[in-house]
Amino acid sequence: MKTSLILSAVLLCPWAAASADDVRTSVTPVTQAESAAADKAEPADAEEREESQQLVQEVFQTELVYPQEKGEVQVTAAVNWNEEQDGRTKEVPLSLEYGLTDAWQIEMSLTGVDRRFEGGDSSQGVGDLEVGTKYSFMNIGGRPLHAAVGVEVTLPVGDPDQGLGEGLLQVEPFVAVGRDFPELNRMHVFGQVGLGLVRRTRGGDDEGQPAHELSVNTGLLVPVQNFRLVAELNWASNRWNHDGDETSLFVTPGVVWDLPGTWELGVGVPIGLMNEGDRYRVITQLIYEFGGH
Repeated sequence: MKTSLILSAVLLCPWAAASADDVRTSVTPVTQAESAAADKAEPADAEEREESQQLVQEVFQTELVYPQEKGEVQVTAAVNWNEEQDGRTKEVPLSLEYGLTDAWQIEMSLTGVDRRFEGGDSSQGVGDLEVGTKYSFMNIGGRPLHAAVGVEVTLPVGDPDQGLGEGLLQVEPFVAVGRDFPELNRMHVFGQVGLGLVRRTRGGDDEGQPAHELSVNTGLLVPVQNFRLVAELNWASNRWNHDGDETSLFVTPGVVWDLPGTWELGVGVPIGLMNEGDRYRVITQLIYEFGGH
C-alpha cells in the first residue's frame, strides 16, 4: 500500500508543478496589464492637473475666470498713470479678494487719485469705492474650459467736482471665459463681456441721464519660465444709448513675473488706438496671497 502511495505521489508531483506554472503564467499577464494601465493613468492625471494650473492671479484690464480658494486672501497694490486729453492722472488702487468657497469670492477696491490738469490746477483725494463678487466654473465637462459670472458695484465716494470720481453709481454684471491650451506651451486664452448700468448720484445735475457702457475684453497669455507674456484688446462704448459720445479701444501688452513664494509683479501698457480717450496708460501691480488650502 505504501509503495502505491509513493508511486502515485511521484507521478502526480510533475503534473501539480506544471499546473502551478500554468496558473502563474495566466495570472502574470493580467497583473502586468493592470500595472501598465496604472502607469498610463498617472500621466493622464498629471496632464489633467497641468491643464487646470493657474498661470497668473491677474492681468491688467480684463477680469479672469480664476477664483480665490476657500479662506484665501489676495492683496493687490497698484500704481496707474493715465495720459489723458486734458491732463494726467495717477491712481493708487488697493484691492482685497477673499475666497468664500473654492469657487465663490468677494472683493473690494479703494483708489487714491492725483489729477493734474492742463491749466496747472490739481486735485488729490480718495476716488470711488468698488465692491464685487464672482462665481467660477472650472474644467467644465472635464475639459480645460472655464467660465465665471459676477457683478461689480462702484460707489461714488470720490468728489466729481474735483475730478476724483464721476459721481455715478454703477452696477456691472459680467461674464468671463477662459481656455487652456497645454499643447501650445500652456497658453491661456481669455475673454470678458460686461454691461455697466449707471445712475448719477453726485454732481452734474444739468447733464441729464448718463449713458450705460458695454465693454468687451479679450487676450492671451503665454508662460516663459518665470514670466507670463500678456496681450489684451480692450473695447468699451456708450454710444448706443442716452446720447453717449465715448468709445475707447486699447491694445495692452504686458508681462507678469511669478516671484518666489506667492508674490506676483506685473507691468502693462495700454495704448489708445482712437483719437478720443486716454493716449496711453502704465499699469504696475504687486500681488500677494496668503491663507487657503
